[in-house]
Amino acid sequence: MSRIRDGMGFENILTSEVRRFYPEEFAVGLYARRMIKEKTGVDMPEDEAASIALHILNAQYDISYNEGFKVTQMLGWILDIVTTRTGITIEADSYYAERFVTHLKYLLYRIVRQEAAPASDDGVYEMLMENYPKK
Repeated sequence: MSRIRDGMGFENILTSEVRRFYPEEFAVGLYARRMIKEKTGVDMPEDEAASIALHILNAQYDISYNEGFKVTQMLGWILDIVTTRTGITIEADSYYAERFVTHLKYLLYRIVRQEAAPASDDGVYEMLMENYPKK
């Protein structure tokens, strides 16, 4: 807070991504921001709410702040690529977009933690390869 009182700016380049991909955690960050203002009189920028949300996510997924930052950044990049390549705009509040983003999150968190994907013998991979061969 002394940084804010001293006029030292802070910009979290992932604020919009955190707001989009982690709305519940971002809401907690906003709530914490309001409480800090009530208790101390210090009005923190909204970017601080995103940082608080990232700390919550890091605890939830047992990863470092930098790893959480990378996952959030990669989510944005992947959705940009999907939109660019397909021409389809992914509506953040749609059921299918939520499911897609949720699956991406878990994939990226497994990658960051270097965990293997759960073993599966239900034939999903084979079905996908059969129905969607490389062109």
